[in-house]
Amino acid sequence: MALAGSSHTIHYLPAGSSHWAGLLAQFTLHVALGHGQPYAGWVAERLSRAVDREDAVVALAEDGRLLGMLLFEVVDGAAELTLPWTRDGDAALGRELAEAALQVAAEAYPALRYRRAERQILPDRLELDGLLAAGFRCGWRRRMLLELIGWRRPSAMPDGYRLAPWHVRDLDAAAEVVFRANAGTLDALLYAPFFGETPAACRRGLLSILAGRYGPLHQPATQCAFQGQTLVGVNLVISQGEALANIIEISVDPAHRRRGLGRALMLAALQTLRRDRYERAELAVTEENPAIRLYESLGFDTVSRFPVCVYA
Repeated sequence: MALAGSSHTIHYLPAGSSHWAGLLAQFTLHVALGHGQPYAGWVAERLSRAVDREDAVVALAEDGRLLGMLLFEVVDGAAELTLPWTRDGDAALGRELAEAALQVAAEAYPALRYRRAERQILPDRLELDGLLAAGFRCGWRRRMLLELIGWRRPSAMPDGYRLAPWHVRDLDAAAEVVFRANAGTLDALLYAPFFGETPAACRRGLLSILAGRYGPLHQPATQCAFQGQTLVGVNLVISQGEALANIIEISVDPAHRRRGLGRALMLAALQTLRRDRYERAELAVTEENPAIRLYESLGFDTVSRFPVCVYA
């Protein structure tokens, strides 16, 4: 597929296309000139993994130069656009790429319900104008990091509650809690394929995490909060390697908030990770989320911001 532009063409490249080798070399060189070789190497390594599983649309000049690209994959009925990028921050070209990707995805997957875009690889180059012009709505997220070496905090459970390790038998109850905790929030809009429109849809999102979509579950650090036999809170922690873990979700039933359960779940996860010799813990949080104050009080620092966009 090739769509003609004023001074370029837009091509559809399926996952694993043989054309990626040369395009990635161009991209890496461009990033190295602007950001330095170590950063470019890190980006190229992540991108080379992505193009093995994701489709893409790319904009090429008449001489073959890479002018822009946008990767996407379809997961659980959602088209996930993962790297909108243009060489010169060209909003018009960004819109062309977004619309081309949506067209290809809709033709290949006519049952699509959601269309999302997320950009984390190059946090200081954010070409959002093209996505906004194509009809996306964007919200900002913070990536926060905690150094666990030397970190200590006292922990205590609120009266009447207890923590227990995660068990698969808690899946249905956890899905109910996560769904209720996020209903009506900006997160529910930005991450609709995960939080879903019903607890059953949220259950499918949780299953994708448990199945390792984002990395292996760190079972000891993943905890549930109970009042009696009723699950009222949950965290989900995944391993990103031997030194880094990601707290991917923490939810407390709205009826049990403001009692210290969120802090207790966080502390249980962090203390377990420190015991298991992890050096850092990270998380991402929408800027409108008041839980940012909790994370900062535990020692997390903001290290970058990135947008998440949904097709309105």
